[in-house]
Amino acid sequence: MATKLVTKEYLIMRDIVCKYHPDYKGSRKAVKNAHHYNVELLVEETMAYVGKYKFIDGDHCDFSDGSDSKTVTIRYKDKNQYTGIGEISNVISPGGSEKQGALRIVAYNSITQSLMYYFLPKKHWSKLNINIHPTTNLGRLFFNYSVKSDTVKKFIGFECKDFATLAKQKV
Repeated sequence: MATKLVTKEYLIMRDIVCKYHPDYKGSRKAVKNAHHYNVELLVEETMAYVGKYKFIDGDHCDFSDGSDSKTVTIRYKDKNQYTGIGEISNVISPGGSEKQGALRIVAYNSITQSLMYYFLPKKHWSKLNINIHPTTNLGRLFFNYSVKSDTVKKFIGFECKDFATLAKQKV
């Protein structure tokens, strides 16, 4: 019998939104119907609530402290079972403006069917190789994930043990 896939929406609702969000805390129905929700928006609201800053949804930041929330997916790279890849999109807008501050990353790892958390200060992520998309001009940050070591080399030292730790990081 095949193992049931644990979706990104399900994990985010179970491990973040229904654990911390004041409107959804403890809701088993919301977890069961995770696919009905805009989980990225709920992550932003929940992050602001737990981190005690305001969700402002600005042009170059999501929060009043200047940081930005990013929800990404890690997947296998082609048929390579040893490497995963991921992408943080829109770190640079079409006009060339970078995100204002730190990136608070919730990564759904489709390989391990788990969530990973990273807090990247701007002084770190802005020095990484950012790819500009040829048609949209949006800046994207690509990264590799090692299946063997369960790490993203570019983000070593910036891991957070859980969502609350990520949300409470000071800029």
